[in-house]
Amino acid sequence: MPCWWNIGIKRLGVVANQTVKHELGIIRRAMKKGIEWGYISSVPYLASPSLKGQARTRRLKEHEINLLLDSCDEYLQHVVIVLIETAMRRGELTSILITDINLELRLITLKDTKNGENRIVPVSNKALTSVNYLIKNTNSQHLINYKKEWLTEKFITLCRTIGIENFRLHDLRHEGVSRLFEKGLNMIEVSTISGHKDLSMLKRYTHINPETLVSKI
Repeated sequence: MPCWWNIGIKRLGVVANQTVKHELGIIRRAMKKGIEWGYISSVPYLASPSLKGQARTRRLKEHEINLLLDSCDEYLQHVVIVLIETAMRRGELTSILITDINLELRLITLKDTKNGENRIVPVSNKALTSVNYLIKNTNSQHLINYKKEWLTEKFITLCRTIGIENFRLHDLRHEGVSRLFEKGLNMIEVSTISGHKDLSMLKRYTHINPETLVSKI
């Protein structure tokens, strides 16, 4: 029987705490199914790493978002806008088929998302312009012409080139979720768009810019 704690420790040298916690959760669920099927008799203790202090708090400042969008080529610019406006994951965006998009109703259906369920995402006016651009420039049945890994590498290279530090492509989702709250949406409305099932995770994931609250008090 492998030492699961050591496996977890080794993974922490490669990926973040949250990823290790998620992977150990998959192992637990698989082992519980193994008990149901009679292959094993028990599930060993799998210690999950602490998430305390692990939440990403990095958000783009106004001049950074302007610099980022001005520095992107036209295609990547529209990808960035869609990711921010919809708070999608990069993999969700690259999985969208043209047939998943209802331009008339301004809705996009995301199929088989990370939590295993479909999700329907509303499209803002700003995002609609970008979605239309991407549709016109697609070369397949997918909305996006590139795989998520390509987008990630291109984004990382751009940020490094223009001096935006400690910001990842996935942080655009964080940025998008935070902006939804700043627009006045409540927790349930935001979770419907973002797909978060755990509202405590959604709260941990979100960081409101205090400047946006001044006009509300």
